[in-house]
Amino acid sequence: LNGQTRGDQGGRVVWAGLEEALSDAVRRFKELGAEPGNIDLITNPDSDVLQKIRERLSEQPADLVVIDSLLEFARLELGEAPKSGDDSGWATVMRPLVRLSRDFNVAVVILHHTRKADNHYRGSTEIAAAVDALLELSMPGKAEDPNLRHISGRGRAGMWGEPFEVALGDDGYEI
Repeated sequence: LNGQTRGDQGGRVVWAGLEEALSDAVRRFKELGAEPGNIDLITNPDSDVLQKIRERLSEQPADLVVIDSLLEFARLELGEAPKSGDDSGWATVMRPLVRLSRDFNVAVVILHHTRKADNHYRGSTEIAAAVDALLELSMPGKAEDPNLRHISGRGRAGMWGEPFEVALGDDGYEI
């Protein structure tokens, strides 16, 4: 959010925070040191999230689109989210996001809730099939630093390495 992809300006992000208040998003981005002019926030829409994202990207290109969360995106687009194993239902959610990425040459990050029992991916195989990489974030154990997060992933052949950890430190997240 404050990187060097465009000189001192950093990369532009369209952030669809579908389950949060605008004030919470603004506070979090400020704490992370993000450049306000590089973030286009979409919060609390009542419907047509994909169309709103497409309009924003048409007005001004971005490097990244973040959708938080997939379940709320599906609910807003379809009226209700497809059931967990409903591949054709999830295809109607995921395939337009793949098309969005290709049409606007933009990276898309989709946040999706894990199973509460084991913190692993849940849902239709269509969700995993539509993405290039799937990262699973799990919370620390009881004896670990509460700021630690374990990350494992899977993706297309050769693109994924060993699991790793990140922790929130004084200067932000560190691997």
